[in-house]
Parts: sequence; structure tokens; C-alpha cells
Amino acid sequence: MPPNSKLPVNYIFKLLSIVAVLMAPAVWAQTAPITLTLQSYQAFTDGFTRVVDAVSPGSAGEALDEMREGLGIQDLKGVDKSRPWQVAVWLDSMSVPPCVSIRVPVSDFAAFRDGLNPGFLKGEDDANRIQQVGNYATVWIEFGSPTESTKAGEKAWKPESLQAAAGVAQLAIRPSSALREEMVGAVGMGRMAIGAAMNGQNQEAMGGIDPKVMGELMSVYFDVIETGIKGLESLEVKLGLKDETLIVDETIVPVAGSTLAGWFTAKDGNLGALSPYLNRKSPMGVAMRFEGNENLMPTLKKFIGLSLQLQGLPADSDAIRETEQLIESFVPMQFAGNIDVNQGIQFGGIYQFPGKDSAKVYASMKDFLQKSMQSQVGTDKPYSSVTLDEGQRKVSGVSVDRTTMVVNLDSPIYQMPGQKEMMEGLWPGGKMIFDYALKGQDLLMGTPEHLDALLAGPAASAYQPDGANPKTVAYGYFNVFSFINAVMAANPMLSDEDKAKLSEVDSTGTAVDFRVDLGNRLVYHAGIPLKLFRAMGQLAAD
Repeated sequence: MPPNSKLPVNYIFKLLSIVAVLMAPAVWAQTAPITLTLQSYQAFTDGFTRVVDAVSPGSAGEALDEMREGLGIQDLKGVDKSRPWQVAVWLDSMSVPPCVSIRVPVSDFAAFRDGLNPGFLKGEDDANRIQQVGNYATVWIEFGSPTESTKAGEKAWKPESLQAAAGVAQLAIRPSSALREEMVGAVGMGRMAIGAAMNGQNQEAMGGIDPKVMGELMSVYFDVIETGIKGLESLEVKLGLKDETLIVDETIVPVAGSTLAGWFTAKDGNLGALSPYLNRKSPMGVAMRFEGNENLMPTLKKFIGLSLQLQGLPADSDAIRETEQLIESFVPMQFAGNIDVNQGIQFGGIYQFPGKDSAKVYASMKDFLQKSMQSQVGTDKPYSSVTLDEGQRKVSGVSVDRTTMVVNLDSPIYQMPGQKEMMEGLWPGGKMIFDYALKGQDLLMGTPEHLDALLAGPAASAYQPDGANPKTVAYGYFNVFSFINAVMAANPMLSDEDKAKLSEVDSTGTAVDFRVDLGNRLVYHAGIPLKLFRAMGQLAAD
């Protein structure tokens, strides 16, 4: 079916509204106030049009009209389209609806006021008013009951305090301690609900997964969420457009002395030096470094231990303890690797262990494979066999070892509908074959063909990360459609017609690039090609 030239505007607008409603409680609960600043009406509408029309050609105009009408603005008479706009949101408590201030640059205040929807405001009363402040019109709406300090703060606002957005749009969230406490309480209620749900399940109904262990694992997730809320000083998101790419920049600043601040500490490094080992021809490439942050390691170990318990290991298993020891031996570590999905999952990566003897690290890993991994072999375990063949071959004089892990598809953890077929599709014959080679202080790992390529040297079409710096802890790219196609093609629950639609999507040039920096704050940068939005629109229209 050819893609429709135009999706229903109502559908797009309602979808955005649903997302906003779902996000609003969490956002409002973390901030007082929220500010959304637009570079200008012209810059915003140009950017919005490019993104929305990429998904659904011709839909942006109507979507903008509906958005403007939702704000009660019948026309744009008297509006200065070249200067910044701002929307500020106050929330004194999660139990009280917010108050909103819309700050609009005007060239003719009277014309703008007369162009508002007559039913939008009650007049110039204290609860709902429009007033002129310099060359701006401020529209104040009370959905709840603000404190006197909130009212005074809004009335004291001056246009000169408004700074232009860094990009097309800029969202800033600055939580108050009281709202953080309220949000933590809400998360606690979610934790209790999940715990109660797990207690009411039985292992057979959950496909062999122990509900008690699953409940404990979910509790770790809630711990991470609570840590994030308690430690959130501010969150800032900037959106911009560069050529045919949507740029997203996010900065999280933690509360000084919080657990989150401890998680965000990292020494400077040189991860950019590994970029030649990322091959842009692969649908996914990632470089990352990890120092073994002492503030984060206990949570990581707990998560891994519970994950192994889900695979049938008892809580006091030697294998869990030995896995934790192996993780400790691996840090500090940095690596760069690629993943392909043409014929099952294939990957290859280079691992470095700064300040450590890589031969000793590899020796501990081989010992783990030969001993601890055997606890995962058996009739009710994830694997039928795990073997290590040392010196399996040589490539350019370098000795290569091979591990073969045969998946036990009769294991209780692979009994969900379609799961066996997917595993066989992603790992042909149910075999996971990994090769290892130590070249100097570099430990190379991967499926056979990828390892051979790594031994030959850096990729010919090496990936160049955007903005990598000493504080960068991760960067890479990810082609989502390539992976969706691979996973869905192996899914017997998906119809042949749907698989055909997915395979027809041109995923070339749709990879998302990203970078993460740490240095007493977390900075996330991503570049999303507009072609990805076009591909999504094509798939939705078929």
C-alpha cells in the first residue's frame, strides 16, 4: 500500500496531547517552575513544520492551527514573530493543579488582546488575566490556588530577564525539595503495587520466572528512580535543527552531595581514541568507558545478582559471587564495538583495561568460563553446554580462543510463545560462538568474522564522534530499523505481511548518533535524522 500523503492532523495532535498528559505529573512534580522558551515564533514553526511534515507530509499547518487555538489565540495580530516566547508553569504541590504564564512578544498589545478567544479569559481579574509588561503580553491562568509568593513572582517578571533559547526550543525543569519528596512518595506507592502484583503470581504463570526475585529486581529499578528524583537539581533539554538532523541536548545537574552526584563523578579520559574501531557500515556501534564508580557498583552488583537468580541460580550461589569478582577485575575498562544483524547477531569489540595487565584480566575471564559458567549448564538451565577451545586457530600470528555456548531452548526461561524461534533466528542453530584474542594490551572479542576484521586493524570506514572530549564516557550510533527488522523477521508471531512492510522501509541514513559526558553532571547529545521520521511516517501510513 503506498503511503498516504497526509495523516489525520487530529491523530498527531491527540497523540502529542496523550504523551504530554502522561509526562506532566512526573515533570510538574519535579519543578517549580517549568519554563519552555522558544527562540521565536518563526523559528519554532519552521522547525515544527520540518519535523511533523517529515512524519506526515502536509500536516504541520493544521497541527499548528490546532495548537494555537488550544492556547486561545485566534490569530497572530499584534504578535512579534521574531522575538522569544516563554511558557512558565508553577506547581506548589502535586495535589494542586498548576498555574501557567504565557509570555508573548507583541508589537501591538491591544491587537493581540483582541485576537484572544473571548471565552479563554474571564477578564483582568487576579485568577485569569492578560496584561502588558513592556513589549510583552503576559497571559496568567490559575488552574489551582497559587501561594502569594508565586503570584508575586509572576507579577514581578520583566522581559529583560528572558534569555533567548539555545536552539529552537529549550525546556528547563528546576525541582523544589518539597516536590521531590512528594514524587518519591508517589514512586513508593508504585513500588508497593508492583510488589503486591508479584506476590500474587506463581512461577508457572510467569514462564518459569520466580515472581519473588522479579519483585526484588523491580525494587532495584525503583531504587534507581528514587535516587534520580532525590538528586535532581535541574534538567534542561534543548532542541535544534542542523541541516537534516534534529539535535537534542540534555543536561542533568545533581543536588550537591546527593547519591546521584556520586553516580555522576568520573575522571577525564580519552575515549575518542577508540573511534577508529567503530565501523559506520554496521547498524550499531558503541564506545564506552567505566571506572567502577564506588557509589554505583553496589547497585550494579545487586542488579546482576538478581538477574542471575532469575536464570535459576540460588541467592548464595558461588557463581553469583564469582560473577561479581569478574566484574571487579574488569574495571576500569573501556571498549568500542560493532553489532551486525544480517545473519543473526554478530559483533566485535576491542577492550582495554587502563592500569591493569590485560593478560591477567583475560586469565580470570577464561577461568570464569571454564568453572562458574558451568553452573548455567543443565536440563533446566539456559545452556546445554559451554566450552572453551584455547588456541583454536591463529590469525596473522595471533592465537585465537573460541567459546561455544549452546542455548538450551527447552529451559523454562525460553517457553514464552515465539521465544524459541526468535532465539534460533538471532543465533543460528542456537549456538553462540565467540572468539577471543590478546593483542598486546588489547583484548579483542567477537563472532569469528568480526574478530578477524579487528585483528586486521581499524575499520576502513571509521566512525567520527561528534564533540568527543575528555569527559565523554560513551558515544556511538544506532539504526533502530535494522534491529527491528532482524528481531521481527525472527518472530513467528508477526504476519508475513507485516514483516514485508518492515523490510520495505529504507533504513539507510536513519541511524541516531549519541554522546554522553560525565563530570559532576550528565550531558546527553543526540542527532536524529529527519529521514528517520519519514521512515516512521511511511510505516504508520501503510
